Amino acid sequence: MFKYDVKLNSSSGHLVLGKGILILEEGKYSLSFSEGNLEGAEAKGTYETKIEYGVLTSRLEGASGSKGTLRPAMLVERSEGLLGLTEFIYKEIIYHGLLEGKLVNKNTPTNSPKVGV
Repeated sequence: MFKYDVKLNSSSGHLVLGKGILILEEGKYSLSFSEGNLEGAEAKGTYETKIEYGVLTSRLEGASGSKGTLRPAMLVERSEGLLGLTEFIYKEIIYHGLLEGKLVNKNTPTNSPKVGV
């Protein structure tokens, strides 16, 4: 099992949307946020790991079909700047979470469909 701290910033970099943990275990991943606007949001899916260009790379696929790329070396340096993972989190948690009514943004009224960035 591998555990990684994940921090998702707004596009400007000034607002932390959420901090959480990504767990990779036996071909499945779970991602959950415990701080920020995304507190309580989570996603689960599958992943496949292989060596690409000499770098260990994991391809994640979410329940909604969203796909992302994870390179562990990048996690150590900048968890908020992962190749493909930020877009993946937006699709899996923010977009699909709002559609399913599972995500409440703390900075907007609960009847608003917008996520503050």
